[in-house]
Amino acid sequence: MKALRFLILGLVLGVVIDGCATQGAFTYKYYGVDAVSYDGSLLGPKAVNDLSFKVCEPDAQVKGKCVIMLRDEFFRMKGDFLMLEKNLISCQQGVKP
Repeated sequence: MKALRFLILGLVLGVVIDGCATQGAFTYKYYGVDAVSYDGSLLGPKAVNDLSFKVCEPDAQVKGKCVIMLRDEFFRMKGDFLMLEKNLISCQQGVKP
């Protein structure tokens, strides 16, 4: 009987540790930049936020300075983030989403 308790306790503890140690996968697609020319601009949400595309130009230390996401993938990630933020606030207030 005592051995059965230790076995069950060990299994439960193993599942808990495995569940806490498992990382969620980053399911959004993204790409690096390898351009022929780094002339031009990165367009921000407003013209005042635009950046020179030169900021993405690789150097000896950093080969991939910019990460690119397609529009649909970005808005999917943004929607998931906003939902997560809303659920977190509800959770902190003790309200079930």
